[in-house]
Amino acid sequence: MELKDLKVQVHSHQQFLDAWDALVKLGHIDKGKPETCPYLYAHSTGRITHDFFDPEDVDTSSENSAAGFFRAHKHEEISFEDLVKLSQSPVNENTVNSESIHFDPNGVMVTHNIWLETPTGTTELVPGHFYDIFAGSENYPIKFQLGPVKEHGVNGTTNEALLAVLIHRTKILNDNFPCDENKCAITYMENALALFNKRTADRQRRGVEGFNKQ
Repeated sequence: MELKDLKVQVHSHQQFLDAWDALVKLGHIDKGKPETCPYLYAHSTGRITHDFFDPEDVDTSSENSAAGFFRAHKHEEISFEDLVKLSQSPVNENTVNSESIHFDPNGVMVTHNIWLETPTGTTELVPGHFYDIFAGSENYPIKFQLGPVKEHGVNGTTNEALLAVLIHRTKILNDNFPCDENKCAITYMENALALFNKRTADRQRRGVEGFNKQ
């Protein structure tokens, strides 16, 4: 079953935040939400798009206005209240299809998430962006930056950020329990971080950083 094409109008900033969260809970992909807006469009492809407020002097009866465009849009309209109820329904249980990519001797497992099945449809997840770490009864999701920053805003973590955490943690461990393996691991991780930073610097120099360009 495919995700539905929906449109919803909201009347306050809090409604905007709640409506956005409801769409994400239903399986649509958060690629970075705007600061606020009155019109949201959920697409069967999983995308969420939006439209901003009309200026005061705009003829809102025209389809060229945001309000007129919303009224004429072919997507099925759903009220804010019904959207929130749908996302909070007890039957709204999301199922993630994933593959295990790591398993610690102490039982910690890492999975790479492939697609998400919800009561309203199935969404294929972008490879290499959505992971879960299972530790005992706890689940720690990791979402990487999805799409170029200058096009979608900051919406996820980065390789560099996770490496910085690992380097910092391993240095603390090595201060308490020093060994050659820790020192080598720190060196390798610092080299990896330096290479990622060099790649970013090279992209900035070429003017392509933040865009979907090589």
